[in-house]
Amino acid sequence: MTDEDKDSDVIRLSIVNGRRWENEHWWYKPAHVCRRWRNLILGSTSFLDLCLVFTPGTPVADMLAHSPPLPIVIDYVDGDGNVEEGIFLALEQPNRIRCIRVALCLQDLQKFVMAIDDELPALEYLVMVLTGAGREGDATLVFPDTIQAPHLRHLALLDIVPIGSRLLTTAVGLVTLCLFMHNSSTYLNPNSLLQCISSLPQLETLMIIVYLNRDVETQLSHTPTITHATLPNLRRLSFQGVSAYIEVLIRQIATPRLELLNIIFFDPLTFSIPCLVRFMNTTGNKLRFDRAEFEFLIERDRVETSP
Repeated sequence: MTDEDKDSDVIRLSIVNGRRWENEHWWYKPAHVCRRWRNLILGSTSFLDLCLVFTPGTPVADMLAHSPPLPIVIDYVDGDGNVEEGIFLALEQPNRIRCIRVALCLQDLQKFVMAIDDELPALEYLVMVLTGAGREGDATLVFPDTIQAPHLRHLALLDIVPIGSRLLTTAVGLVTLCLFMHNSSTYLNPNSLLQCISSLPQLETLMIIVYLNRDVETQLSHTPTITHATLPNLRRLSFQGVSAYIEVLIRQIATPRLELLNIIFFDPLTFSIPCLVRFMNTTGNKLRFDRAEFEFLIERDRVETSP
């Protein structure tokens, strides 16, 4: 399994709280059993929460023409990393799009976001994964500033930063936020990240994975914390990266309802985390751990605790 596959799998699990999403089209086969079953299922679309799922190879034009106007799920995470024309037909129905999950190369992902260029009033789930050489280069994805998703609840971005977009500022009801940063072009410094999450009062799960070079690590040790963020509903905080980043991040963060803290350090065996220790001692829940796991690997150290 490649690093990209591992990252995509982590996002897949976290964005739906541990449940995979393959069952969204469960009703396709029962609807083809007989006319009675089909009429029964299609007559209960709201009750059964039905949706159309478009995956690589799906005849999107035919499905749009011959299916009821159900909510749309665009799921191109398990494809070959290339965009298909059908995906743009689906984007022509912005009021119906409930979920977007795409893993594309930089060029195709840029075409995809430019094709949205609109408000997505029904969008609840958004997962975007940058694949291929774009992950290691300096090129960045440009978001149109018109993209808005006021009802977005779950957002996961791998090597993507929505620069110039109102995506985060309008999604005030966001519940889950997962950010994976593997290179300098997608790196958000702690103060910028704090500024983003400070406007998300409903946030319950925050997952940050950040890979830094030594120059950035040195800068972090001298970075003053400017923004203060209170996350009144945050229950799960997960971080993977160098200790210097989490030290800056939590210096000005308050999480009165935190229940689960998961930390994986990429540092050598010796590091200092006074801010993290202070944070654990002063959090509103007064975290009392009945379990702690320490895993020492060649490339990283892992600490997992839960109350």
